[in-house]
Amino acid sequence: MFDCQSDNTHPPRSNPPPESDVPSPASALSPELQARYGLAPMAWWKRALGISLGAVLVAVLGYGAWQLSDPSVNWQVTAYHVVSSQQTTISFEVTRDARTTVVCVIRAQDENNADVGYATVTIPPGAATVRATYPLATLSTAVIIDVLGCADNGPPQVDEPQFAPGTTNPPQQPTVAGG
Repeated sequence: MFDCQSDNTHPPRSNPPPESDVPSPASALSPELQARYGLAPMAWWKRALGISLGAVLVAVLGYGAWQLSDPSVNWQVTAYHVVSSQQTTISFEVTRDARTTVVCVIRAQDENNADVGYATVTIPPGAATVRATYPLATLSTAVIIDVLGCADNGPPQVDEPQFAPGTTNPPQQPTVAGG
């Protein structure tokens, strides 16, 4: 059989020194070098302030991501048609809370990506899903027509119009009937 009794041929193991007895690399430097390289001990209030600011930043970024992940207004372009060099029509669908007013921005661009039509339109409260066709007046023939964005808390934050120098946006209708 195997005997588990110690024969005392090995010296007893010693415990490592407590961490407070082990010098850190920073403490081996002179106070002048610690200050120069930012290794001096940090005041507790600076550490608490840094942690607090970091927590606030994470909270703000998390809230922003949450707001963007589930928008209260959704839209989709379903069709567009170039009627003439002065007009195009765009059909789009907006899904929102039926009690809210929605503001959408529509843009048409030419082959050089210059804006030739730009409208901020309001969709009054009504159905939760609105299918609308909007006649967008244009300065010249449009090749790109899009809904830049829709929002229920005022105009959406989208690109400003980029018309060619010396041109202005033709007059546009202000509303789209909800239905």
